[in-house]
Amino acid sequence: GPLAQCIAGIEIALSDIFGKQKGMPLWKLYGGKKGDVPVYASGINPTNPTKIASTAVELGYRGLKLKIGFDKKKDCENLAALRQIAGDDVRLMADANQAWELDEALIMFDALAEFDLDWLEEPIAADRPKQEWENLNQSAPMPIAAGENIQGEQEFAIVINEDILSVIQPDLAKWGGLSKTIPIGRSIIAAGKRFCPHYLGGG
Repeated sequence: GPLAQCIAGIEIALSDIFGKQKGMPLWKLYGGKKGDVPVYASGINPTNPTKIASTAVELGYRGLKLKIGFDKKKDCENLAALRQIAGDDVRLMADANQAWELDEALIMFDALAEFDLDWLEEPIAADRPKQEWENLNQSAPMPIAAGENIQGEQEFAIVINEDILSVIQPDLAKWGGLSKTIPIGRSIIAAGKRFCPHYLGGG
């Protein structure tokens, strides 16, 4: 909630100040081995997504994430257009933003399979029962991603140990800041899952 976001924001700011005092970038301050990480273009909405995607690829982005969950026909048309722009060299992801019920998500899987998605993010509400998420994972033709709405070390420990999410996305601006998110990220990687920090308007 708002309090957790405020605490996270203060922690991030203090970390930044401390790093500047030490003359060290934050990645090195927290024990990172290199300063470069792969990034992707996010927040591509269904209104004229091809223009944004084309610009992103021209700028060198090697991944594109499209917002879907509005209309099946429109979603598929947009994904087809972005897949054409992306070709085989650029990863394509989709974020449904918790738009579907379980039965809707299962129906959409057939339509989405042809686009070779790197992952599908939050196809159902984050607080749906575990059984529904298990059903998703068992039926999905692509990896399932979530995590921006998970808060707390115990909650992350549960999803890390479960065989449901392939991509886990803590949002350090919503909860935990750097000091909590970095150890969680290391645990995600150690468990053989993909760690992809989330950020879009948190905090």
